[in-house]
Amino acid sequence: MAITGLVLQGGGALGAFELGVVECLLDNGIRPDIVSGVSIGAINATVLCGCRHSDPKSALRELWADLTTFSFPLQWAANMNQKMSMFGNPGMYRPRTDYFNITGWTSFYDTAPLDETLARNVDFKKLRPANFKLKPKDQAPRLILTATNLLTGRLERFDSKDMQIEAAHVRASGSLPPSFPPTAAPSPDKGVEQLYWDGGLFDNTPLSKVDQVVEAHGVTIMGPSNLPGALAADSSSLYARNLFNFVSLIVDKKSGALNLDWNDEIVKGSAVTKDGAVVQRG
Repeated sequence: MAITGLVLQGGGALGAFELGVVECLLDNGIRPDIVSGVSIGAINATVLCGCRHSDPKSALRELWADLTTFSFPLQWAANMNQKMSMFGNPGMYRPRTDYFNITGWTSFYDTAPLDETLARNVDFKKLRPANFKLKPKDQAPRLILTATNLLTGRLERFDSKDMQIEAAHVRASGSLPPSFPPTAAPSPDKGVEQLYWDGGLFDNTPLSKVDQVVEAHGVTIMGPSNLPGALAADSSSLYARNLFNFVSLIVDKKSGALNLDWNDEIVKGSAVTKDGAVVQRG
């Protein structure tokens, strides 16, 4: 039996783009079985999987009606429209006003309005393990959200098949510093409350399943438990290997002297000057 998965990335503008993509899928009879989301994608994914009525397309439209800020209709006001979000978004965040505590701020906005938006658009009873005990036709899609644990620095996954997804998990996935504060939410580990920042800080395309190896259509997908930690070592190794190969190309192995072959495409492409003259300009 084929399983359809949908991955929704972070990035404010991408969230609006995702609305159109989801609508196109639904219009063509494609209903995802599993939806993974991070940051703004987590908000879209939560409404898609846990919408309060039977029409997720309408639910997402209502969500974006809540998230859309006021804009001036005149063309000359285009630049002003871009700056309107600085004053808050009634459906998602509002500027902080505790100015007497400004020296202790770690963020500029409060994300409490997002809780109200989610309460209007999401039935969180659909986003818990009990959902998967229903008949298949009555089940809501499986929802997977990701966020960065401030204590461990690791990316953690909130999976509706394993735990109750709450509004706090959605806010945690989109708590992008320094605009938004870290969010306290129950962790996947026995529900102990932890502080989280935006999952897109480390993985803006939540494809892999952490600590699991998945076989699909002859392809093996491995999900490392600490992808950010592994990336630094892999990147350093790749850089060192490329640098060694380049130096080997321009240095004589026997004498150790510089030996440039100006007919070599790599040498020509890397050179900035030759005989005092500039040969490549930015």
